[in-house]
Amino acid sequence: MTNNDLRELVSTKGCTLLGIGPMSRNCVDATINVANRHKCLLMLVASRRQIDSREFGGGYVNNWDTRSFADYVRERDKGGFVKLARDHGGPWQNDKEQLNGLNINEAMESAKRSFREDIDAGFSLLHIDPSIDINGCQQESELVKRVRELYQYCWEYSMSQDKEIHFEVGTEEQSGNVCSGEDFEKLVESIEDFCGRLKMRKPTFVVAQTGTKVKEMENVGKLDVNKMTERAMNDREMIRRIVEICNKHGLMLKAHNADYLTDEMLRWHPKVGIHAINIAPNLV
Repeated sequence: MTNNDLRELVSTKGCTLLGIGPMSRNCVDATINVANRHKCLLMLVASRRQIDSREFGGGYVNNWDTRSFADYVRERDKGGFVKLARDHGGPWQNDKEQLNGLNINEAMESAKRSFREDIDAGFSLLHIDPSIDINGCQQESELVKRVRELYQYCWEYSMSQDKEIHFEVGTEEQSGNVCSGEDFEKLVESIEDFCGRLKMRKPTFVVAQTGTKVKEMENVGKLDVNKMTERAMNDREMIRRIVEICNKHGLMLKAHNADYLTDEMLRWHPKVGIHAINIAPNLV
């Protein structure tokens, strides 16, 4: 499925695509059953803590590693409606990399090996996320540099293996606030220019701060679709602006941490044009 196919699906159905964290085998089974029963596309978005390659000890979900998880889903997804996706792939996104105190070069090489296993196992969407740094580096220029390095590595490896790969990029940890449209567009233009120069496919999704943040069993983000305060209205307008920026550049906006939102707030996402959301702990 191409980027244009996904955009057409969102626009014609007037929907927001759903990424589901594989929190348990029951959760994975339910996702496969719903997708095949209703013939709808769903994404299983696995963080490196949930599922990783055997080299990194797999993950905490059902003793799966990357390949055994992918095999399990493919064997049961008879209609091919479930897309496998890496969520939060990048340096120090696996606990072992943090516990072992890897330096940035070691952590980047570790992330590349994890991504390579994803590609080999048939994942179709890779989220490149360098937002964690055990040394506290949060300089935007350095984070973008890491995105570019991992993006190019994954693109070139996927091409060498004749694999169809889509990308999702983001550089910020979830804060519960709404990001600046100006900063967001600078990131989009930087990635778009980089992909153009190296003749690589543009990312399918770009992650932005949309006022959501999960803490324990609650969404403590600033997003509120009902409040009429100046702050709340400005936040909603900024999210609309971010959607417009994505549409202008032929990209799709992915909102993370959409767990524990009210039905009304979830219905607001397709109304405003947000292209996709991720949920995970809400399903435990």
